[in-house]
Amino acid sequence: MKEFLQQYPTSLLLKLTGGVPVVEFLNVELPSVQERRLDLVLLLADGTLLHIELQSSNDRDMALRMLEYYLLLWRRYRRPVRQVVIYVGTPRLRMANSLVLESLRFSFTVQDIREWRAEELVASSLFGDQVLALLGGTSDPQGVVRGVLERIAKMVPERRERALRYMLILAGLRKFGTIVEQEVENMGVTIDWMQYPTFRQAKKVAKAEGKAEGKAEGEIRGVRDALLVVLENRFGPLPAWARQKIENASKEASMAWLVKAGDVAKLTELIPRR
Repeated sequence: MKEFLQQYPTSLLLKLTGGVPVVEFLNVELPSVQERRLDLVLLLADGTLLHIELQSSNDRDMALRMLEYYLLLWRRYRRPVRQVVIYVGTPRLRMANSLVLESLRFSFTVQDIREWRAEELVASSLFGDQVLALLGGTSDPQGVVRGVLERIAKMVPERRERALRYMLILAGLRKFGTIVEQEVENMGVTIDWMQYPTFRQAKKVAKAEGKAEGKAEGEIRGVRDALLVVLENRFGPLPAWARQKIENASKEASMAWLVKAGDVAKLTELIPRR
């Protein structure tokens, strides 16, 4: 998802920057002993930094993490820092936006992406907004999926595969795999989606979701299968150790990997081998 926000303009990012132009996306990593990379750090034209973390689960230590990131950014750049956590998970948002200790008061912004109405995002002229609509609040997921697919269908073939990959990553966060399959089949006369490897593999995910619908084990299976689809599309057949780690991972861990799967250059950056 980080790669998606860097590649496509969105009104979400425009709102978070307050309209201040983005000069550069900074690649910021914590010291190697902590082995963590910050999701998005933007250098804005007014000289300030905007730090955005994408979170797919409720982390009770989120405030502590954000404080660590704040201190890292201040130490490295000595610039004013504004921090936002964008929650893209399915369960209700339950994370605190502050940390108050005896001699410390620290706060940041936490926003549930469902605060953005999907229908408004679909109507946007920006493709980035339309794909983000999959995560927005809506009572008509079929209509949202249909709107995004119609936009992708109008793209030139070389852009279509990449856009479809991003769409399926975000659809996986909302368990829209079955809906995507149904809508694609409805559009089959217009375009042969089965020519694209991303969608052929995604059909397997939709079938897994359909068989296990309404069951907790089925939900975990759906997330794991979506993760396998994305990783195999990026890196080819996965080694046995990686498959084993995915099979043993919790739903929350699998979701976190799925969110960041499009942003890593190597498989081991996402799933450590040890």
